[in-house]
Amino acid sequence: MKSKFYFFILVFLCQIMSYGQTLDQSNTDSPFANDREGWGQGFTAGLDGTLSQFNFQYYNLDNPPLACELKIYEGGGNSGTLLATEAFTLTAASDAEYEISISTTVNVTSGQLYTAYITTVDGVSKIEFGLTSGATYADGLLYALDGSTITGFDLWFKTFVVEAPDAPTASDQAYCIGATVENLEATGSNLQWYISETETTALNTTTVLATGTYYVSQTIDGIESSRTAVNVTINNAPDAPTVTTPIIYNQGDTATPLSATTAANGTGLLWYTVATEGVDYASITPSTATLGNTSYWVVSTNDAGCESEREEVVVTVNDPLPATHLNFDGLDVVDLSDHLTTHFVGKDAVTLEAWVRPETNTGFGTIVSNYSFPINNSEFQMLLRRDGNNYVVALNIPSFAILTVTASNTVTTNTWQHVAASYDGSTVSIYVDGVLISSTTANGAFGNVSSNFVIGGNARTEDFIGDIDEVRIWDVARTASQIDHFKYCELQSSEIGLVAYYPFNQGDNAQDNTAESMLTNASSNAISGTLIGFPLTGTTGNFLAGSPMLPQALIVEQPQDLTFSDTDNSVSFSIVASGVASYQWEYSLTGEAPGGSPAPEGWMELDDSLTDPDVSGATTQTLTFAGDNLDTLTMLKFRVVLNGQSNCSTISNEVIASQTLDVNQIDMQNSIRVYPNPTNGVLTISNTLNTDFEVAVYDMNGRALLHENYNQENNHLDLSNFSQGIYLLKIKSRFGEISKRVIKQ
Repeated sequence: MKSKFYFFILVFLCQIMSYGQTLDQSNTDSPFANDREGWGQGFTAGLDGTLSQFNFQYYNLDNPPLACELKIYEGGGNSGTLLATEAFTLTAASDAEYEISISTTVNVTSGQLYTAYITTVDGVSKIEFGLTSGATYADGLLYALDGSTITGFDLWFKTFVVEAPDAPTASDQAYCIGATVENLEATGSNLQWYISETETTALNTTTVLATGTYYVSQTIDGIESSRTAVNVTINNAPDAPTVTTPIIYNQGDTATPLSATTAANGTGLLWYTVATEGVDYASITPSTATLGNTSYWVVSTNDAGCESEREEVVVTVNDPLPATHLNFDGLDVVDLSDHLTTHFVGKDAVTLEAWVRPETNTGFGTIVSNYSFPINNSEFQMLLRRDGNNYVVALNIPSFAILTVTASNTVTTNTWQHVAASYDGSTVSIYVDGVLISSTTANGAFGNVSSNFVIGGNARTEDFIGDIDEVRIWDVARTASQIDHFKYCELQSSEIGLVAYYPFNQGDNAQDNTAESMLTNASSNAISGTLIGFPLTGTTGNFLAGSPMLPQALIVEQPQDLTFSDTDNSVSFSIVASGVASYQWEYSLTGEAPGGSPAPEGWMELDDSLTDPDVSGATTQTLTFAGDNLDTLTMLKFRVVLNGQSNCSTISNEVIASQTLDVNQIDMQNSIRVYPNPTNGVLTISNTLNTDFEVAVYDMNGRALLHENYNQENNHLDLSNFSQGIYLLKIKSRFGEISKRVIKQ
């Protein structure tokens, strides 16, 4: 008996809850049969959800199988909105409950009135419906097919609803300009957002948000919940930060965290390694391990958490700058040994030069000397030093005296200055920045002393504090013009009288240069110096970059000789070079005049105004001649003067342009001579070809000035009335045409 009871309960629950639906409304009092084409029953939903099933009871029917319809209307009767139509067929008489599943989604709201009409399709056949008597259903009325109400009776029925899920949980939210529906947050499944509580179309996830109220629902098992209202506030973003870019490091430098200036309406910064999206960082310290450019991005933020547009910051990691000079911190010197001291014994000429940048003008600071080093013995031959605010040269000439020459009040701290001193056997002079400051007379040669040459100090702690570059020691007296002109020019190392030359071009700027133990002597004497006491790391006591010795232009590929033929209409010379500030192509005569006298010396500048042939590129890396009279280029040589950042020029190799001649033209070149060249007036043109020929005279601009015909072995051409200059003779015969160049003096 107990088992049967449990089975009854299980069947009842399955009937009530099958497929997740719930019995909502019912009128199941004892029915009686009523024969009719159709009835409508009003009902008031008690649940929110989707109407899933409608049940009614019938007994007999006409003409089975009978096609029927269930129609669901909004409101009472059939005048409201038709929400669904379900077709079904009754096949036989029955006194049981009949279930109609509703396939169309009909969302019902608790407390709202709806009407279910069951009718025969043909409108004639009848069904014996089960009705109840006495208005047994209080929340709806019975309706006839014409929509009129029938009082005192109700249809036997049941409605089932798949309940809607609870509305999702959500709170008010704030976002920044540019946020979209996709950013909105709520707790639920299959969320949909709406602009209003009744809007039927959900918002696209890409819809940009504005300040206002949005509504969200969730859908579970195809059933959409009611909507939760969410107030959304949109905050303005701050302005973009101010950045400095690029930030440049040398490879291996210690980098600092990237920085930017927050906008006035911002409160902080965030950093990114990508231009869009990505992870934000409170700070980023770039790596300097790899050469090249790396981009970072920064935004301003505000208290609302909004971010500005991203600003790019480029970090460039370069090869370390090559060092140009050496910093002395007062605790270090360069020992040049005693070789130079020995070299100057008996010499009566010397020039000392250096670029210096003193950091103080108090006390003594030895630039270069062989005074009291390595021991304090007061012996020396020569000394170039900063004495307080003065530069001083001191010479020890045993047969004459110990004498000093002072450039008073010429020291400028933290500024590069060129300091030089010379002795020619009769005069001692001191120069600052190429200008003679003071001099005195002297005579005699240097004696023998037991001390080493040294840069930057001595054993008397007269140590230089600051930067030194380009130390030059000569055993000749350089002229004032040489000192001034070449002070910015690195030497070729083969100059006459150059005993020692220290350009300091070793190591890298402020890098770990501990591998550099010697200061290289670039002269042929190879007397290198030993670095003593230098830490060779960081920015003091180390090799640094930034001296005033500017680089000269460096030729990578020299111009080459060219040949051209009668059919060519242009020829070009080119050079490949780096560090070039300007180009200037020049030309000069080449070859010899008859009798073996050389052509005049001297180089003349080309410019683009010259014609016949037309000149272009005279101040570029490529010089071009085009048009008529290319043969005027023969017997000329060309070169290009390259100016770098310094005032020192680099000159290319000399090149020529040759014309390709046929056999007859070669015979003419060998058989026709023009002399004397240069000439003061009358030229002799000798001809061993035994043929008539024409001579046309052109100036260097291609203008025809004179035309003559000749048929003798020796002929004369009078240029007496011509101005001084260079002229081209075009000689034409039955064998062809050749050109010769003459100079009128």
